[in-house]
Amino acid sequence: METQQLVEKTTELLRLARERVEMPRRFRELRYFDEVDLLVVEFSTASATHSKGDIENGIIYNYDESDDLTSIEILDLYGIYAEA
Repeated sequence: METQQLVEKTTELLRLARERVEMPRRFRELRYFDEVDLLVVEFSTASATHSKGDIENGIIYNYDESDDLTSIEILDLYGIYAEA
């Protein structure tokens, strides 16, 4: 994928994610798994020790041992909010 296409895809994924969940403006890494339509937004390198799910909205919040948010998993991103 060319750099411009990657930037456009990332921008679109973030826009879609922000429609579904309020999240911090800064993130460490953004990963999209198209085979399962899953977007993972990582906020820290800390290991998650527990999660809280909002399954109705397809969102999983992962927290470290200090109860700080480490990442958000957004399930079925394109399936719900956009056409691929």
